[in-house]
Amino acid sequence: MRYSTIETPYLIQRAKWRHKMNLEKKGIDQIIEFDYMGSSEFEWGALPKSLKRIREHISDYVWTHTEMYSIFSHRDQVTDILDAVTKLKLKEIHTKEFTAMREGICPNTVLNKLDYDFGFRIWWDIVNDFFIFSKKGFTKNEFKDQLNKFQSLIYGAT
Repeated sequence: MRYSTIETPYLIQRAKWRHKMNLEKKGIDQIIEFDYMGSSEFEWGALPKSLKRIREHISDYVWTHTEMYSIFSHRDQVTDILDAVTKLKLKEIHTKEFTAMREGICPNTVLNKLDYDFGFRIWWDIVNDFFIFSKKGFTKNEFKDQLNKFQSLIYGAT
């Protein structure tokens, strides 16, 4: 499968929202807890490099909201990302490491008995430089509050 504006998602960092803000951390680490991925591609500054690229083009970044999730991405990538997320949820795209995206986005009524929700609600494609945020388990206002916190930190210092 080929996309015109992104590479097929492969290096996706999974994460959870922190239960409360951790002021001992800097930037988005204050509100997001990144899971250990187990592959060297996620080490050696890969996340800060992706964040730097995002911030270099931040004026071109937009929010796209669907019923089940929101995406923060470059405006030119939106259509390809929406298609890729659908394929990721259906496990039609195979990533370097397990993402638990299907379990983290899809309503429990859609999941089968073998699907276990690990609680991941955030995914960061560190090659294509976009974020996916699941609305699962949040009220509309809680979700909006989390996105506002993220937005204020993504524009801030590293």
